Order: sequence, then structure tokens, then C-alpha cells
Amino acid sequence: MNFRRFFGLAALSLGLLLFGGLQQYAQATTDYSNSEMMDDVVFNKVNSLTEAQIQSFLGGQSGPYTTLAGGSPCLTAYQTPNFHWDGSSWHYGTDSNWNTAWGSANISAAAAVYQAAQMWGINPEVILATLEKEESLVSGSSCDAWRYQSAMGYDCPDSGGCSSTYAGFTKQVLWGSWQLEFGQERSEGNLAWDGDGDIQYVGYMTAGTYQRCDNSSTCPPTLFDGSAVIDGQTIQLANGATASLYSYTPHLNQSFPGIFEQWFGSTLVPRYAWQVSGQYAYTDASKTTGAGTVGMLPGTEVYVGVTALNSGNTTWTNSGPNAVELGTWDPEDRMSAFCDNWSNGCNRPATLQQASVAPGQTGTFEFWMKAPSTPGTYPEHFDLLMSGVAWFPDQGLTFYSTVVPPVYSWQPAGQFAYTDQTMTTGKGTTGLLPGDRVWVGFTAKNTGNVTWKNSGPNPIHVGTTDPTDRLSAFFDGSWLGQNRPALMQQASVAPGQTGTFGWWMQAPSKTGIYIEHFGLVAEGAAWMNDPGLNFYMTVVP
Repeated sequence: MNFRRFFGLAALSLGLLLFGGLQQYAQATTDYSNSEMMDDVVFNKVNSLTEAQIQSFLGGQSGPYTTLAGGSPCLTAYQTPNFHWDGSSWHYGTDSNWNTAWGSANISAAAAVYQAAQMWGINPEVILATLEKEESLVSGSSCDAWRYQSAMGYDCPDSGGCSSTYAGFTKQVLWGSWQLEFGQERSEGNLAWDGDGDIQYVGYMTAGTYQRCDNSSTCPPTLFDGSAVIDGQTIQLANGATASLYSYTPHLNQSFPGIFEQWFGSTLVPRYAWQVSGQYAYTDASKTTGAGTVGMLPGTEVYVGVTALNSGNTTWTNSGPNAVELGTWDPEDRMSAFCDNWSNGCNRPATLQQASVAPGQTGTFEFWMKAPSTPGTYPEHFDLLMSGVAWFPDQGLTFYSTVVPPVYSWQPAGQFAYTDQTMTTGKGTTGLLPGDRVWVGFTAKNTGNVTWKNSGPNPIHVGTTDPTDRLSAFFDGSWLGQNRPALMQQASVAPGQTGTFGWWMQAPSKTGIYIEHFGLVAEGAAWMNDPGLNFYMTVVP
């Protein structure tokens, strides 16, 4: 297309277009920033609305998009001249030589918006939001003729007045849309977009080594840093859409993103990102007793968690089909060896605890990890995901877990013998008469890595040794069995603590000297080391 004359006029208007700030629209509330007003993919979503959907929107009817409450008094039934490019020149429905083969001479405002969007490859929602920003034609009730003449503010400099060449709703929509798309393409260095070698682009540039015009002899490649000074403030232009919107309206705090967001949703595509704020491990869910994930015994549980900063642009929720979850990673969705009946499966340990976490806020994920039976070192990797949508960028969240084999060991801390269980009357184990009973026992320090229990699957008992499980001649009816004199008196004894064992011994009828050997056994698990605990018993006639 030969736009040589048109390009020259367009270039003069860059940076001088009317700033149309509508006070009833707030700035976008969640993700808009001065550096990133809109993503390119949203800006170029040319098929976001069909012509019928645009008409429905202007009419205030419900549909698969946000409803314009009350409809548009100025545009719902408005008719405007049609337009057509015949390969060498433009024609409008007002021309005397309009050919009906090109369509009706007059079309609806919806058709004009749709056709312009299709012509230039721009999102029709961007056109509608610009019409509202410039002259309030979409929702406003003042349908003055001059508003249609300058509908998109195209070639309407701040100094006042608008070019008569581009006056009227049709031309404003057609060429205002062109200007927006042209600004995006050229700010990203795309010289091929609607150029014929005769244009001098003077708008803002994104970061990169680009030419500003087609003529390489006068415009050699230049490294642009993507910065722009707007209203006295230096900002970094994140993309071409943002650069174009500022070239079109060179002011900060525009109403455009707020209008767009209110009607059509976010100006940015969803970005799912996070940062690890902290991680922790406890022995209980109340998080009162500290613990680690190193030196875990098989089958032991630890309550772990992570706090995560939402550094993306999308609010997280903990319910519905797109809840944010913590999932296994490296590889993704693997079955974890530390699964502890996780409600969402062994690849999904936790769901976000908070109902919602907005960008910039912090969420919490907590769950139980149960050590597997096989000792070893396990780097358990996890990542966040929005269920059914996308995994977030991996932040290296890892719980380095070491599972160690159980070690049952002890050392005697003392032993005793009394004539009664209250241990108030001293008594030795020599000079016993047949049938005498003596209350004996010892204290034992837990030098292993397993907490002793006196009940459950592996209770700690005193057992006869040398050899193990022999039947003792000093068996008393109060014993657990003839080779198991007693169980531990305390409910539990942690490593480093001391437990107590006491039992009755009844002297046999046969006199003599007896050396009674005893040790500790974790029933069903292992005999402990033998430190040589003996009771020397003498039975006299």
C-alpha cells in the first residue's frame, strides 16, 4: 500500500495527540504499571470480538464479554461511511464513485470498529477503549457532532483543532487504529509493516538495536535502551504495545488501562510467578516444636511448609478448578517417597491455605512428610502450579531430607536392689534365701537415635541375655514372661534421656551363686548393644 503522503502527516502528529482522561475510570487495579500498560499479545488479539459481539456490547446486551451497562447512546444505532482499499487508493461511502460491490455505503459503528481491527491486526477492544478515552463516545450520553469528528483524537494535537483530512468517525477509527498498530510495530523495529521507504518514525522505541526508518543510509541501526521521558518521569518501555500507547498519548496515568480492564479484563496476559519467602519444618502441626528433615527415621513424620510471594500478575485462589497447589517437581508430578496420605495425591502435597493471594501478597503451603523405609538422602523438589492452567517458573524449592537407619543403643546409668518397690529399704542380691523376693532395676541412658516407647509396635523391654531369651531361674509371676522381666516405666524416652526399669526377682529353691545377665530389646525391631549389665545373685540355705 502506498501511504507516502499519509505517513508524513502521521509522523507530524506523533507525540502531540489529545490526552483524553476520563475521571470516572480508575487506573487498572491489579497489574497495570507505567512501564507495561498492555501486553503485545492482548494488543494484537484481533479476533477477541466478532462484529456481532461488538454490536451486542454497544447495545448493552449480555454475552461472552463484559456488558456495557445501559448500552451506548452514541454508537448503538450510529451509521458511518464505509471504507475500502482497492489496491492503489482508499474509497469511502461518501465518495461519488463508491462501488456497491464493496458493500453498503454506510455501516454501523460496530462494523467500522471490526473492519479497522481486521485491516490492521489490532484488538477491537483497544479501539473501543480508545474511543472512550478520547471522546467518551462508548458510554457517554453527549453525542455532539464534534465528538464523532475527533472520535479517536487522531491528528488532533494538544495545541487544538483536528486535521480535516481525518475528521469523521470512519476515518478516525480507521487511521487511529492504524496509528496504534504502526506505533507498536515500529517501536519494536519492524520496518516491514506498512512502509515504503519514505517514512521517518519518531515515536518511542523499545530496547534493542533497531532502525527507526527504512532508509539505512540515513538511519543506521541504533541501540535503543527502551527508556522514555514522559511527564518528566523516565520509564522503561516493556513492549511495543506500551510504546505505541505512549506515542499516541504521551502522558502517564492514562484512563485507557482502567477503561479496558473494566470492560474486557486485564491488559496483561496472566503471569504466574513466585518467590520463596521462607520454609520450615516442625514435629507438630501447631508448629511449636522445631524439627529438621535431616536425620529422619523411617516412618517418622515432619510438618513442613513454605511461604510464597506472589510475584506474578494473577491472583491465586485455593478453590475452584484453578486452585493454586504445591506439586512435586524434577520431574514434575512424580510420586513422592515422602507422601503421607496427601489429600490431592502423592504428587500434590498441599493447596494454598488462604482463600486468595493477590500479586505482592504472600501465601502459605503446609503438609506432613513421612520418611520412607529405605535410608538415604532425598532432595525433595517442589514447585507451584495453577491447577489446569500452568506450572509456575521453578524457584528451586527443595527440602533436603536424610533418612537414617534406626539405632537402638544404651548405656547403664545405675542399678539398684531393694526389699520393696518403694526402694526405701536397702537390700543386696547376696545372701538370699530360697523364695525371697528382691526389687531390682537399673536406669539406662538412650544413646541411640530412636525415641524409646513402652507401648506401640516396638516397646522397650528388659530381656535376659547371655544367651538372649534364656529362661531365668529368678522368674517371678509379675514378669512379662520368663525371659522378659519388665518394660520401661516411662511412656517415652528421647535420645539423650534416661529411662527406668524395675522388677521383682524371686530366689530359686536351689542354693548357689548366679550371675543374671540382662539387656534391652526393642521388641520386633532389634536387641540393643550389650554393655555387660549383671546382677550377681547368691542364694543361701
